[in-house]
Amino acid sequence: MVKNTQGGSKHKSQARKRVNDLPSDNIRFPSEDGECFAVVSKMLGNGMCHVNFFYNDQMFSSVVCHIRGKFKSRNKKSNHVAIGSVVLIGLRSWSSNINACDLLYVYPDNHINSLNI
Repeated sequence: MVKNTQGGSKHKSQARKRVNDLPSDNIRFPSEDGECFAVVSKMLGNGMCHVNFFYNDQMFSSVVCHIRGKFKSRNKKSNHVAIGSVVLIGLRSWSSNINACDLLYVYPDNHINSLNI
């Protein structure tokens, strides 16, 4: 009989290499022109959703927000985008009218009270 000299299977060490770190307590605020808070109003699919937000004292509703690949696949669990989620969006500066934006950050529920929206 063949003797097992490796000390068993190594599958656990390989399976745990993609464990996410604990979320930090740092809160990201809008720092540049064109960044603002928004609330998701409708999920569209194909990496898009509708958001409502205020920008330059004007209300914009049902603007298409593109969910970047950073928030999909493995990172989807910690960055879950759903209806009613508060997000940070970046407006497209090269566009003359505001009809599309990009998702920059998803706020967890425990950080929403400290945002002063």
